[in-house]
Amino acid sequence: MAIRFFITALVLLNSMMVFAQAEKEDILSIRAEYNRINSISTRRVQLENEDVLGHMTDGGATLTGYFEGDILVKAVVWVGLSYGNVEIEYYLKDSELFFGFEVERTFAKKYEEGEFIGGDYAKDLETGFEGRYYFEEGELIRDLEKGERMFGDAFDLEAFKDAAQEFFDLLRKKAEG
Repeated sequence: MAIRFFITALVLLNSMMVFAQAEKEDILSIRAEYNRINSISTRRVQLENEDVLGHMTDGGATLTGYFEGDILVKAVVWVGLSYGNVEIEYYLKDSELFFGFEVERTFAKKYEEGEFIGGDYAKDLETGFEGRYYFEEGELIRDLEKGERMFGDAFDLEAFKDAAQEFFDLLRKKAEG
């Protein structure tokens, strides 16, 4: 009985190690493509404000697409909000999302006589949240999050992918003229 348990444990451990190694190789491949895209000169297309979100935010918004030839390889959306800003980078390979990087920056809190009175707009923004999302064939294979979102919302994979697709469509349409 103990031998059977030991063999089963070894098989499971080996399977876990093989899976972990495959995931590590996928992550390394994703990082290599990320670095390649960020090192090349690309054609840029940009949209601003209402053209990005359909409405104006406190600090405005931009959507920038980076094209390798006619192929969209990167999209960056930046949104200015009353409490700071949010920036999300989406990376594509073969027209498919393979990596996303999200950063939420907030204004430092300002106090007078120990009482919170709002954001301190004279100081640099503070990074409150970072999220890295790794995809393989359209499926999330790993997510790494550091910090806390301003409003504590959990990552919504479907909303992330839907927003990415909308931004890709906007950029492709703009690039076609």
